[in-house]
Amino acid sequence: MHKKNLFISFFLLSAAAILLSSILFLKIKKTPEIKKSSSRNILPDAKTANLSSLVEAENMKPDLNLKNIAETHEAKDKATRALQNIKSRGRLPSQTLTKPSVLQAHSILTGTRWKIWPNANVVAKLSSDAPVARVSHIDIAEGEPSQSTIVNFDNTNQIVLYNERLQKPGILTGLIIVETVDLPALRRDLSSVNAEIVNSFDQINTYFVTGLAQSFNLELLFTQIKKWPHVRNAELEILSKNYEKN
Repeated sequence: MHKKNLFISFFLLSAAAILLSSILFLKIKKTPEIKKSSSRNILPDAKTANLSSLVEAENMKPDLNLKNIAETHEAKDKATRALQNIKSRGRLPSQTLTKPSVLQAHSILTGTRWKIWPNANVVAKLSSDAPVARVSHIDIAEGEPSQSTIVNFDNTNQIVLYNERLQKPGILTGLIIVETVDLPALRRDLSSVNAEIVNSFDQINTYFVTGLAQSFNLELLFTQIKKWPHVRNAELEILSKNYEKN
């Protein structure tokens, strides 16, 4: 009887050990599968992740073609508005001209880039087929040689010039811009050469001077004025810009 009880106890312990071992074995075997499954669910496939990133980046990228088209239209609109504004306010855009076939250098223009354009004249009315330029709303046409010269300057027929570097016309007005340190002396000397002050800027001691007669020797008057000891600076007035109308 005692032996029988020992055998039953041994059999139960063996069965319990086998059962426990089976449970542990199954638990150990399932753990990697759970982790593997968990890993597969949490971490996306590398290729899928890269593809998703590329699609997202592409969707966020601006439409460059549309942007360029918009900028081009905006630039054209600005240019159109600027030109309309210029025309409405009576101004002309800066103009460049083909170099005239005939130009003349003169010693009175030494130190400048200006030359005399002998076949151009300041005109009041233009013929429809005349080549035209404009300086400060003064019309210029190329045709017959000008009757006004440096040594016989006509105040009613100003001399047209041309700047080869800037490719634009200018007008020699017959005025001399004089800066002096002694205004009474300037007045006295001008009266001795039949010239006068026509415009004054006393704050800067600068005066616009021209001959009294309708026709005078501009070169001689300019040379004399530059030699006077009370004259700090003297230069010829040359109109070369298009100003806005008042």
